[in-house]
Amino acid sequence: ISLLTFFCLILLAACSGIGTPTAILTPTPTYAAPSADKTTVIGRVVNTSGQPYQNLTVRLAEVYYATDNPEQGAYVLDAAFSPGGVTDQNGYFIIPEINPMDYVLVLGSPDSAYKIIENEEGKAKVWHTEAGKILDMGEISLDFDFNP
Repeated sequence: ISLLTFFCLILLAACSGIGTPTAILTPTPTYAAPSADKTTVIGRVVNTSGQPYQNLTVRLAEVYYATDNPEQGAYVLDAAFSPGGVTDQNGYFIIPEINPMDYVLVLGSPDSAYKIIENEEGKAKVWHTEAGKILDMGEISLDFDFNP
């Protein structure tokens, strides 16, 4: 009986050393709500392993639709005036107080290496923003080398 008790104590002691894994929480940035006539775009960019892309340029290319056919259009990225930002150390970006319209998300530098986020059909994904609201693009996961 004492041998069985001793074995049970050793087994319990060994099991108590196994802890449950704790989630690593990534702090999300704080941001203010946009004014009534503007919008704010937020999101996070990570690689396929879940590691954040740090100091990555994030730009929004404005979408312009054909007047005779609203199903057709083009997006324009103006290096000087298109809204944008840079991801922080956790991959988050905030583009505050911009004009509400449709945008295409461009990651990286158009001068060197960039990626346009696509929809399921392989075309540029169009994001619709609304005045007075925040558009959360969520977590964007991709496998792309921004340093060719």
